[in-house]
Amino acid sequence: MVEDSGSVHLRALQLRDSLQHVRTTWTKLGAECYGIKTYKPTCVDVTLAPAASMLWYRTTLVKRSGRWQLNEHNRFVTDEYPASSLTTAFHNLDECKR
Repeated sequence: MVEDSGSVHLRALQLRDSLQHVRTTWTKLGAECYGIKTYKPTCVDVTLAPAASMLWYRTTLVKRSGRWQLNEHNRFVTDEYPASSLTTAFHNLDECKR
């Protein structure tokens, strides 16, 4: 679980069971919350989730060297949608190209 307090910069975390068992297809985690596991070095286009409404926020977790790290949290992606940049590749652990 990650909370956005506006001043905390969390990078390392431990996943609970619900996130550890996310599949490589869209997995419903809550009422308006979906997750997907990919092995691609790109951000996920959250507008493709099978939700009743558009999901305009994205949280990205990356696993490197056996450790989960928070790459982005609750990122508002609306500005990226028209530019078709929702699946931009990230080149290192700390940056999902914007």
